[in-house]
Amino acid sequence: MTQTGQKKRRGARVDRYLFLLVSVLLIGLFIKNAAEASEYVRNALSLCAETVVPSIFPCTVASGIFVALGGGGLLARAFARPMRFLFGVSGNGAAVLLLGWLCGFPVGAVTGASLLRRGELDRGELDRLLLFSGIPSPAFVISAVGENLLGDRRLGLLLWLSLIVTSMLIGIFQHVFIRSHAETRPVAVSESSSAAAIGEALRSSGVSMLNLCANIVFFSVLTKLLLALFAPILRDPAVCAVFCGFFELSGGCAAASALPSPTSAVICGFILGWSGLGVHFQIISAVGKLDRLPLYFAVKLAQGLTCAALMLGFTS
Repeated sequence: MTQTGQKKRRGARVDRYLFLLVSVLLIGLFIKNAAEASEYVRNALSLCAETVVPSIFPCTVASGIFVALGGGGLLARAFARPMRFLFGVSGNGAAVLLLGWLCGFPVGAVTGASLLRRGELDRGELDRLLLFSGIPSPAFVISAVGENLLGDRRLGLLLWLSLIVTSMLIGIFQHVFIRSHAETRPVAVSESSSAAAIGEALRSSGVSMLNLCANIVFFSVLTKLLLALFAPILRDPAVCAVFCGFFELSGGCAAASALPSPTSAVICGFILGWSGLGVHFQIISAVGKLDRLPLYFAVKLAQGLTCAALMLGFTS
């Protein structure tokens, strides 16, 4: 075995032991605070049922039907040149990008994983697309965050536009600094009947919603237990909101909405741009792995900061 291979093997062993230690600590934390954890689970499930699922599920089903019936191929033909010119990826990436923008995560990542399995995207293209294609859905940002949490639908629209702008900037920058040849690949051709497409879209969307809610519940409970544990150093409500949003998107935005305007909108901008560890683990699970994981997290952090800066400019 080469020296590089030995280093990778040692690094993988260290990561495994580190996560084993973290899992043991989490088990102890949950057992010690069993009553509080149960209450937090109920609250998180209520958030999923009242806000998250209603704003995301219909669009997820519709996008699944669109892709299953060959819509990805239509987008690939229509947007091949803009995708190659602006972002340095093939036209097949258009489905990942546009569905990621319009339907939010995990739709873009799931679409990309499907195209990867069919050979219509390569691993490098998918990793690069995930840097700038994954944002919360407009239904969630405009309705759930803007209208329901912040009490102003226009703020939700500004948040979503900020996410689109930062995503486009990141896409252009990665094309400039992460050089890669975008090959011309065959477009997707559907062989599914309409009935089969609807059935598969409903099944896969239901699984995605369960996965999404599981992430929200786990990271909501974890965040609130950690907030209680570190309460002496997290007294500022704005710091608490950012801390919550670092782990879980919905709970972070809910915490930020209690702050005065425009601070609430700015912090929501950061949280939506960053998207939370729960979302990132969901995306990683959908695509199997990310070859440039540190770069992915760095870009998402930069997206959060840029979106917050844009919201500060919009609301000041």
